[in-house]
Amino acid sequence: MALQLRNVRRVFHLIGEIRELSADPNRWRPHMVKRLRMMFKASMVISTEMHFRTTGTPGMLRVIDHGWGINAAGHVWQIQTETEDGRPETYRLAIEEMAEAREAGSVVPVKPQQAVFGGTGFVISQCTLPHAGAVDQLALHRTFGDSTFTADEHRLARLFHVELARLWRRDALKRVVDPAAA
Repeated sequence: MALQLRNVRRVFHLIGEIRELSADPNRWRPHMVKRLRMMFKASMVISTEMHFRTTGTPGMLRVIDHGWGINAAGHVWQIQTETEDGRPETYRLAIEEMAEAREAGSVVPVKPQQAVFGGTGFVISQCTLPHAGAVDQLALHRTFGDSTFTADEHRLARLFHVELARLWRRDALKRVVDPAAA
């Protein structure tokens, strides 16, 4: 089933707004979660960038989670958490590679186990951000009793997230002088 052209236009319009706001997440992420909440008639939207780092303890990872959320009342909040006992599988992520002899604080590359998943009450999309050594997660939630997310809305949320990740990659790659550099 094809997505409605009107909704696809809304996705690309929002991408354009984000691009115009600046590269500063403190400016564009609050705007993005507000607009996504309205577009998807969601009761809650959460958008976070998750970084995984090694610790001094084998099997334990430090998770740094930065992002923004909005609730049904329209209250926007910033997410800033760090934990020392993170496991990628808790976030539906898998370790891409894990060198045994890494010093504490080294980047642990992770990737989504599934690009988009969810059900009738939620949709979660995950995009790898290789230039940042992170994964971006976008979660849309509806409250019990609200209309359910359709397959088209799952695809629309994924389209938005993929286009946003493409914008990040292009902007990050423009700043790289040496294409072989990390």
